[in-house]
Amino acid sequence: MKNLLSNINPQTIIEDEFIKNLLNFEDVFKEILSVCNNKFSFGTGSYLFDGTKYEYCDKMFQKQVLLYEKVKNINSVCEIGTYMGHSLLIMLISNPRLRITSIDIDDTFSLPAIKLLEKKFNTNINFIKGSSLDVLPNLQEKFDLFHIDGTHKLDFVTKEFEMCKNLTSSDEINVIFDDYDTISEMKNLILKKHTILEQVVPNCNWRNSYLKIKL
Repeated sequence: MKNLLSNINPQTIIEDEFIKNLLNFEDVFKEILSVCNNKFSFGTGSYLFDGTKYEYCDKMFQKQVLLYEKVKNINSVCEIGTYMGHSLLIMLISNPRLRITSIDIDDTFSLPAIKLLEKKFNTNINFIKGSSLDVLPNLQEKFDLFHIDGTHKLDFVTKEFEMCKNLTSSDEINVIFDDYDTISEMKNLILKKHTILEQVVPNCNWRNSYLKIKL
């Protein structure tokens, strides 16, 4: 990880801060694989590795920074799609006091990863095993940001987004969609119904997208 990050010339203070903090928690990234019995779902990547070999992937640096930046000064986040907890690691590095609810239909990797992160950051993560479409309607808490990183299927993500609108803590919704290019049609659907106050799409592989939307 250190060699790959050393090749990146940070352009902003937040990028420089992210690099330093990520290096400080490199051991946690490695330990996640250990608590997952040294296994992962081959071909399924995350924010930190490409799904073929368990090593840090710098080709996603900008999307990592975007997630890190957008949770830095908020209180709560609802995440759909936990997998090995790498996005949670980025969020907790940025904001250790963040209140997190994370939903995943499979706890094979999610549960051991979350237990490790809870120990490392001395926090409690509300992990809920189940389909997001079943879980979201039953949540009572309101959230400052939503990280939608589950099926990446347009019809499914559209339903998730509509449900998340009912759980936002204000008259705006802040949401990060992962694998933006597979669901880019959603932007047109959102534009028809809402005003986009801010949009950020990083220039990297397997990019995500941040939207602040007026409801």
